[in-house]
Amino acid sequence: MKKLLSAFLCAALLCAFAGCAQSEPAEVQTQSYPQTASDEMKMETVLTPAEYVLYQNIFYNDQGDDYVGQTVTKTGIFTVLQDAYNDTRRFYVWGYNDNTKCCDWQWEFVPAADAQLPEPGSKVQVYGTFVQDESALDGYWIENAELTVVSPFKGGDADVDTTTMGGTLERVQLANLQGRPEQFEGKSVKVYGRIESPTSVQHPYYDNSFSQPFASDGAVQAVGARVVVSGVYASGVITQADVTLSNDF
Repeated sequence: MKKLLSAFLCAALLCAFAGCAQSEPAEVQTQSYPQTASDEMKMETVLTPAEYVLYQNIFYNDQGDDYVGQTVTKTGIFTVLQDAYNDTRRFYVWGYNDNTKCCDWQWEFVPAADAQLPEPGSKVQVYGTFVQDESALDGYWIENAELTVVSPFKGGDADVDTTTMGGTLERVQLANLQGRPEQFEGKSVKVYGRIESPTSVQHPYYDNSFSQPFASDGAVQAVGARVVVSGVYASGVITQADVTLSNDF
């Protein structure tokens, strides 16, 4: 199953090493979206094309060994992946390649023992050593990582909140939810996507990337609407679902 999840992670994105490649600091652009009465979340979009290129070189062009042992610094969005296949939590710093949000990158890291972890969705700087490790989902991660919070994010109120993830990590998390539903039974979840049907939500940018069923007694937005679906996970379905329009963070 590790190979399955790794395929999800490596298939969509690939990125660049602000620290080890000695490139310029990541350019960050904050976008303001129209706020809705039902959804107050906002998130910065991290624009770092160099990260995407470097990630591609490491995982597609077999250049990972060139960076092993180097100290790296990454700036992006912090998220926590509940890896149900391997029964562990995984920590990532991620960002988008550009404003189209078609291509995202993410670096797995292992926090230092004394690291203070912020709310998922916070913008952070991660500093540690790039190493090869078979426990990493893609074979490499940043170990003994220290975190500095650049800007905090508040609003995460679900046990499993995929709205704080980039597209690839969100798809991996949905694979976890759907492949190991018993490990998420009864937990509160929050999924970002677009309405596929009155009872399902799909990936907001790619058809057929995922389809997550939900059950709601309330009014459902029109097909194609970008939404956040919040509820309780039960037998593979988001039940008691609250479906609200998203500000498309």
